[in-house]
Amino acid sequence: MRKIDKILVFLGALSLGIGAIGLTSTLVKKPNMADATISWTKATSITSGNKYLITASSSSVEYYLASSAPVSGVGTRGTLTSLSTDSETNTYTFTASGSGYTIAGDAGTLYSSGSGKYLNSTTSGTSFNRVWTVAYANGFFTLLDATKNTYLELYNATDWRTYTSVTQAVSSITLYQATTVADVFSTNITLGNGISSSMAVGTSQTVTATLTPTNTTEIVNWSIQGSDSNIAKVAVSSFSGGVSTAVLTALSNGSFTLVATASKTTSLTVSSSSIEITGGTSGINPITLTSSSFGFTSSAYPADADYTVGNAVYFLSKVTEATTDYQTKYEIGSLLMHSGDGIIKTETAFANSISSVLVSEVSTTTSSVTIKGGSSIGATTSTATSTISGHISTFSFSSPVKYIVINSTATVYANSFTIQFDGGLETTDSLAAYINGLIPNRADNTSSCIGSTGNYVVSKTRFLAAPSSVQSDFQTSTDSMVVSARTRYVTWCTKAGDSNPYSSTIVSQSISNIGNINEDNSSTYASLALLAVGIIAIGSFFLLRKKHLI
Repeated sequence: MRKIDKILVFLGALSLGIGAIGLTSTLVKKPNMADATISWTKATSITSGNKYLITASSSSVEYYLASSAPVSGVGTRGTLTSLSTDSETNTYTFTASGSGYTIAGDAGTLYSSGSGKYLNSTTSGTSFNRVWTVAYANGFFTLLDATKNTYLELYNATDWRTYTSVTQAVSSITLYQATTVADVFSTNITLGNGISSSMAVGTSQTVTATLTPTNTTEIVNWSIQGSDSNIAKVAVSSFSGGVSTAVLTALSNGSFTLVATASKTTSLTVSSSSIEITGGTSGINPITLTSSSFGFTSSAYPADADYTVGNAVYFLSKVTEATTDYQTKYEIGSLLMHSGDGIIKTETAFANSISSVLVSEVSTTTSSVTIKGGSSIGATTSTATSTISGHISTFSFSSPVKYIVINSTATVYANSFTIQFDGGLETTDSLAAYINGLIPNRADNTSSCIGSTGNYVVSKTRFLAAPSSVQSDFQTSTDSMVVSARTRYVTWCTKAGDSNPYSSTIVSQSISNIGNINEDNSSTYASLALLAVGIIAIGSFFLLRKKHLI
C-alpha cells in the first residue's frame, strides 16, 4: 500500500471514530453544563437589583403576587405550592430609588392610584418611577407606596390590592429572594431503607431518596408506575443535603412501583420493589360526606390536605365547618366551601364508577356548585347536570366517571354531599348517613320538614327504595348513627302526619299540618267527643224544659 493510501485510510478511520463518538454523545442524554438553578432564600432585608417573590398568607395558605399586569385595579394571586416549582417569571426586581425602591415585574413597575382596587403597573410615564417604602419587622415586610400612602395587601385570599390601613387586608408580606447559582449535577441516587411492600388504603408511609453529592442543585422527581398510576400518590415534604423526603399515600387496591429520578440527570433513577395496596372500599354503597366526616370543628380553614373517610381518600382545599345557622337552609356543622376555590376531590378509584352526587341544600343556587369528573384524579372532562327537588340537588353524569371534583364558584354552605355509584346498593349505614346529612336538625324548622319536597318525602322515598333487609335493620339497630337517623326520620313523619313511618304509603300533607305537629290524635278525638256530649246535654235540657212548660 502506498504511503498516501495509508494516510488516507488513517484519516478515514479517525473521522469515523470521531463521528461515532459524537453520535453517541448526542444520543445519550446529558445535562447541559451551562444550566443554572434558582435558589430561594427567605429575605430579611432588600438588596437593590435582586429579584423577589412577593407572598402573603391567609388561613395557613400562602399566595404570591403574579408578575402579570393587574386587571381593573387588582393583582392576580397564585397559590404557593413549592418554591422549587414557582417560576422565576413571577418575581419582581427591587431597585433602590431615593428612600425606597421601585418594584418591577414582567408587566412593568407597580404603583398605587388609591385605596382599594387601585393596584396598577406601567412601563412608562411618571408612575414608572413610583417609589415604595419597604420596612421589615417581626418576620414580615410591609410595602408602602410613598406617593399614595397605601400598602400592598392580599385581599380576602382572592387578589392583591392597595389600602391606606394595614388592617384592611393581609399586609404582612414575605419576600423570597431568587438567586441564580451554577448547577452541581448528581452522580448517584439511592432509595432509603424500610419502604413497606404492603399498604392499606388510606394509610401513608415516609420514603426518602438520596442524591450524591450532598451539595447537588438537582432535586428528586417522584412517580408512581404501574397499570394504574392513580392508586397511590407521593408528595415531597422536604429536601435538604441531597435527601428528598416524601409521603407516600395508598389510595385504592392494586400494586405499583415507586420511582425516584434526578431532576436533570434523568439517567439517574431508582425503583422500589412492588408495593401492594389492599383493604379498599368496594365503592358501590352510597357515601355521604359531612363536616364531621372530615373531623372539622371550627370555621378556620385547615391547610390543603388529604382526608381518609371509610377507606377512601379525598383531597380538600378551602373547605371547613359552618359555625352559624342560616334560616332553614343550612345549620351549624354544614360544610363551608370558600368562594371561588373550595374543592372536594376524590382520590380513590372505587370499584364502581360514580353516577351522581346529591347535595343537601346549598346557601345559594346550584350554579354556585360545579361537579365534574373523568377517568383520572382531578379530571374534569365530564360535567354533571343538576336538577333540584326541594332541599336536594342531584348532579348526574351522562356516563359514569371514576373520579370527581366538586368546586364552589361562590361561598357555599352545603349540609352534605352523597356520592352514588353505578349499580350501587343501599346499606343501613348509608341510609342513616344520608338522613343525618339532611336539614334541618332543629325542631323549629318545621316548614322544611313537610310539603311535597320536604325532608319527610325525601327521606321516606329513600327509605322505601332501600332493600327490605335494610328497612328492617334501620328500625331495630342500636348503632348510634342509625339511632340518630331513625329519630330524625320518625320526627319528620310525625310532623307530616304520617302515623306509620315504616308503611309503604307516603301520606298527603301540606304546610297546614304544622299546627297539629305536637298534638296527640287521641286527645283531639276526646275533645270532639266531649264537645258532642255537651251539645247533646244542652239540647236535651232545652227540650225537657219546653215539655215542662207545655
